Amino acid sequence: MANQLDTSELRNLLSVAEEASKLAEDIILPLFTEDISFQLKPDQTPVTIADQKAEEAIWNFLQKETPNYAVLGEELGQSDKVSARKWVIDPIDGTQSFIQKIPLFGTLISLEIDDYPVLGVIACHALKETATAAIGLGAEVNKRSITVTDKRNFEDAIVLTTDPKSFYNRSKTGFTKIMKAQQIRSWGDCYGYLAVACGRADIMIDDVINPWDISAASIIVTEAGGKFSTWDGVSLLGKDAIATNGLLHTELSEMLK
Repeated sequence: MANQLDTSELRNLLSVAEEASKLAEDIILPLFTEDISFQLKPDQTPVTIADQKAEEAIWNFLQKETPNYAVLGEELGQSDKVSARKWVIDPIDGTQSFIQKIPLFGTLISLEIDDYPVLGVIACHALKETATAAIGLGAEVNKRSITVTDKRNFEDAIVLTTDPKSFYNRSKTGFTKIMKAQQIRSWGDCYGYLAVACGRADIMIDDVINPWDISAASIIVTEAGGKFSTWDGVSLLGKDAIATNGLLHTELSEMLK
């Protein structure tokens, strides 16, 4: 677990993750303004050459810097290396936004120990914002400390979600209850979690996710003072996710049951 890492090692490994995200930026941003083609994967989500080349660059860099660590990536899958320490990569979280020239996409990199995230990076390249966190060290955006909001009243909350239609189809009752919030916006994918962590929004909801979608976000939100869990509020990571300022977490989880 996290106690296997001291503060110095955590900071060094976080620097490795940040450097890897910058390598991805050098590949992704030049292609952001171009009209590039995409293919649909078996799950019907899009993938572009930017996703593939960025993940390859991250993968190679991490394996060079930490050769004894395992790696799990959205595009390249699981490495052959077996280790309690595992890098988790999403080269472009929000590929659909990337394709549509919407800047709310980013590169996600986290390190897990025994499947528990201990550090993470959300690099929203087009926005020039990078959120970072390591367990016990707090969270930052562009090296400035960040914190969640202190709202306690759900009716005052700003709620974000990646796909409102999918959310509604998953839980019509829960979606209807959420509608009493002050504002609901679909500024989703990784940007939604960054927004909660730095106090721009109070709640982020995803009804369907993969491990690489949320590993980095979970440590960044929690180190910013918020709470991250599955919809039922029981597990940290699973097949759905909610992130809140912590004060609204139990109420939100009850709404989604």
